[in-house]
Amino acid sequence: MHEMLKRLMLVELRKQGYHRAQYDTEKDAVLPSPDFPEILMKEHEIWRPREKPDPPFVLGELWQSAKEKAEIERKLVYRTFLPILNKATEMAAAWENAKPMPIRAVSEFRLLSEYNNIVLAARDDGDHGLHFTTWQYDYNRKSVGRGHYTTNYEEAKKDFATRSGLIQEKILFQPEQLKQIYSALLFQGKNDDELTYDTEKGLHAVIEKLETICPDLKELQAQQNREAELEVEL
Repeated sequence: MHEMLKRLMLVELRKQGYHRAQYDTEKDAVLPSPDFPEILMKEHEIWRPREKPDPPFVLGELWQSAKEKAEIERKLVYRTFLPILNKATEMAAAWENAKPMPIRAVSEFRLLSEYNNIVLAARDDGDHGLHFTTWQYDYNRKSVGRGHYTTNYEEAKKDFATRSGLIQEKILFQPEQLKQIYSALLFQGKNDDELTYDTEKGLHAVIEKLETICPDLKELQAQQNREAELEVEL
């Protein structure tokens, strides 16, 4: 596996709370969680185990059927691990294809993109991943200033798009608006019994895309689940 891709996958997994994620040299894959040891994040794909026979019942332990466990793994792969792999792959490719900034003072950064006198650049911080920034060139393009710094790739791309004028900021959804849309979609998915298979599939695709754009939304879903459990207990 490419060294940069491996490091970025581990960084992004730890950002999502998978602090025990590690690279297995023999399998040449990243193991995202010891709770799911058979899920392997490879360079271009994710391997997950095939459904097995139901495990034996053990007194005092939570029993799950093989089908239930496979469904948990499927959701984890497609909602969490696959977006992380895609994001890490995009970042690694952007870094490898970029050239160093042509200004000596910031030559440790690589130029990812530029438009309308605005620059999107990145610096390799080793095990901490990539550090992104957007700058504005001065009038003679011999220096840059007004830097906006972040380790969040999506935020950096959004900042570059709005600062450079590629996208008008007024057409973008703000985080609070995304939360409202996300909550409404979750409510519909749980309570609308008349959803067709295709409609439900499309609904989940939008939910997954929103979770990719704004990872904090998953915590919102977890909070709603906890509140629902409390209501059932009461």
